[in-house]
Amino acid sequence: MLMLALVAPTAAAVATDVAPSSYTPTPEQRALAAALPLLAPPPGRNVYPLLNTFGDESIGADERKVFCPADANSCLDHARKHEAAIRVVLDKHPVVLAKVESIANYDIWWNTNEPLFDAPLIPRITPLQLWPADAALRFVGGDEVGGLSKACTAAATFRRMHAHTNTMIDHGATLLVAQRSMKLSMEMLAAKSPSTPVPAMCGQAFLPPTAADVDFRAAAGFEAAVSANMAQTQALPGMQYLNIGPLSALAGKDAQDAMLAGRALSAAAVDIAPFEPERLNGDGSLIPELRRQYVAYITQLMERSAGYVTLLRKGGDALQASKAP
Repeated sequence: MLMLALVAPTAAAVATDVAPSSYTPTPEQRALAAALPLLAPPPGRNVYPLLNTFGDESIGADERKVFCPADANSCLDHARKHEAAIRVVLDKHPVVLAKVESIANYDIWWNTNEPLFDAPLIPRITPLQLWPADAALRFVGGDEVGGLSKACTAAATFRRMHAHTNTMIDHGATLLVAQRSMKLSMEMLAAKSPSTPVPAMCGQAFLPPTAADVDFRAAAGFEAAVSANMAQTQALPGMQYLNIGPLSALAGKDAQDAMLAGRALSAAAVDIAPFEPERLNGDGSLIPELRRQYVAYITQLMERSAGYVTLLRKGGDALQASKAP
């Protein structure tokens, strides 16, 4: 769904300027589409109904500015510098913070809605940032155990959610908060007093990476279903085959192995089962640009995921170093 949002303007141009009536998929495209179905949710308590209530939570633009920036060198230094402003925001939104922290009680982050191209997006990222902000404030305020426990619990929670979600946009949301919480936890592990014990949740947050941390099969299947919906509702025949190759590459074992090794597949390895404009009943002049966008998006996603795996390993090293005598 996120990927299609990126290419929607170009796709709309295809619909307006070309308006073809049919596309004949290649045998390879048919086979890949059949092998990339919508997956059922795994067992466990699903947080999605809770997320559906986040659209009612309003955190203003000025309030968002108090959160630690993604490119900050130190979120603890940021918390020290902006302690009063962060406290004002946290005090204003205790119910939202409690709701966000309750995500720790859930097992999966699974979109059970229909895979529609024009489905509304639920605001998620801003409320989630209250959790690491509160953790940082506790730590710099002298409660090292409480702050570290909160940061590691957030990191472990969003790592689990990232491993059990089924859309591209939800992978992005959970990955972002997991990474921020992990970096904060690592900073706390390095800064804590030697006498401060390491909470058990830090061990959960920084377990060695596994295939589950880079498993995009469910998201690829959902994205393929969204593409099929777009092809039908937006009069874009064959749209579901435009991205089936890159999605299949992302969902494959070669991609998992590469990301676990801290790298991404090459663009050439992602660019499989190409869309063939000559099979389109109409002018396919814009198809190559759409295809390039899909391949670039999938490649970048794998690069970010490879960086996430590297961060997990660094977190494990930081955890061991914090326990050294």
